[in-house]
Amino acid sequence: MIQEINILIPDGESTWVVNVIRCLRAYKNYNLHLISKTSQTAARYSRYIKSFYVINGNDQLEEINNAIRFQQIHLVMPIAEEMSKFLITNKNSLDRRAKLMLLPDLKSYSIATNKKHLYNHLISNNLPTPKSQVINALPRELVTEISFPVLVKPLDLKGGEGILKFNCEKDLENYMLFRTESDELLIQEYIDGFDIDCSVLCENGEILTYTIQEEYLSSDVPYAPQLGVSFVDNSDVLCVVSRVLKSLNWNGIAHIDLRFDSIQNEYKILEINGRFWGSTEASKAAGVNFPLELINRSLGFSLSKNKYKNLIFIKHKGLLKKPLKLINFNFIRNNTDLCEICQDPLPTLYRFKKWFLRKLK
Repeated sequence: MIQEINILIPDGESTWVVNVIRCLRAYKNYNLHLISKTSQTAARYSRYIKSFYVINGNDQLEEINNAIRFQQIHLVMPIAEEMSKFLITNKNSLDRRAKLMLLPDLKSYSIATNKKHLYNHLISNNLPTPKSQVINALPRELVTEISFPVLVKPLDLKGGEGILKFNCEKDLENYMLFRTESDELLIQEYIDGFDIDCSVLCENGEILTYTIQEEYLSSDVPYAPQLGVSFVDNSDVLCVVSRVLKSLNWNGIAHIDLRFDSIQNEYKILEINGRFWGSTEASKAAGVNFPLELINRSLGFSLSKNKYKNLIFIKHKGLLKKPLKLINFNFIRNNTDLCEICQDPLPTLYRFKKWFLRKLK
């Protein structure tokens, strides 16, 4: 008889939790229990979860430990960076009846998930990255040693949020002059080239499994996650990613954003996401199910030896840009998330409802 495994997702409000749930839907012995800071989350409507609770008090750790005891949890699996960092910090206070998924130590995690700390780490370890400078929002503090155009990036936002491009110093000065926030910004040289990403599962700095994907279909929102990706082989990307993860002695999953510099002919690291990512379901379609592999490795089970396929994957939103794909049933079934949505439609319908209500305001 197959043992049932109870898995607790302690940040059920996370943007990427529905992607993870759908990656695990076929594994009936894995029971998913969610707790969330809010009831207003799409994941609670998924047909593939076993239970859903809203945190009532202010003590997150106590709520998590109560869920571990009540649901007889075997593994705690955070989805996003905030909860991952919280659990790394408090792992010694976590109920010992449950294991915590593979995660790096606090120092490595704090470096990787902060643009300022990561840039300093990359420079000190002689790893390729665009020239950058961290400045405060003060008009007298000007950018030095960086050629225009530049990108301005908030240190703590993810998924392309808040990124702006400036073609000349005067435009940047005007922006800084009238900006009201006082937090630091990363000013980064703009690289002529193309974006490419690498998703990994690591243990002690060694990559256990990975996928590499290029942009196939861009979003209408600048710097937002792609609507479609193309999985490719690229030994140069894998080499650069292996070096940075080894330098951090990384454990668990990560999604590394890179850009190919067409002038210097090399791949440069932009960002490390220490969480699940928007193309998690795409990686599964290509042959690497990261949520499943992470659970199995965290519990001491063996990994599958799947090698990913070189295929194109388009999210349902992107199909509006490629309408001819809609008449190709094999493509819809194997290369999009449309079938997954049809089998578990309520989370997507909930998100559409929220989007529609925002548009009405």
